[in-house]
Amino acid sequence: MTKRNGGRIAVTLAIPLMVISSALGIAGCTSQSAVEGPPCDEAAIQNALKSGADGSDESVFSIDDITCADGWAVAFPTVGVAEDVAVTITAVFRAEGQSWVEVDRSADGVCGTDNPNEDPMNPVYPDDAQVPESLWRDACRTN
Repeated sequence: MTKRNGGRIAVTLAIPLMVISSALGIAGCTSQSAVEGPPCDEAAIQNALKSGADGSDESVFSIDDITCADGWAVAFPTVGVAEDVAVTITAVFRAEGQSWVEVDRSADGVCGTDNPNEDPMNPVYPDDAQVPESLWRDACRTN
């Protein structure tokens, strides 16, 4: 937008900001992730836990926290054969289409290669980890 002001022409920041945001690809930003996949909610995680527990007599009593990023999710469900003996575990999921599938974090290189020389109080994200760095500590360094 251009305005006249006492013989001077003032160009507002609207045009430059539109050009910058367009160049950066943020003109149509929303709060939704650009990565399509399953919803990051308790119902979707609950379904994945039930699918992975087929044939088990364990139940899910609660899901205390769910965090998702880049097609991965970490949740802390409380599971057991009875609520009075249930324990909270760490569950890691990978998106497959519109569903979450629980993965074995000790297998398949999900967490990457452990560095035996690292400081356990300050672990370093491994280069070969599949879990995004933003989820790695919760996914790979908890119970």
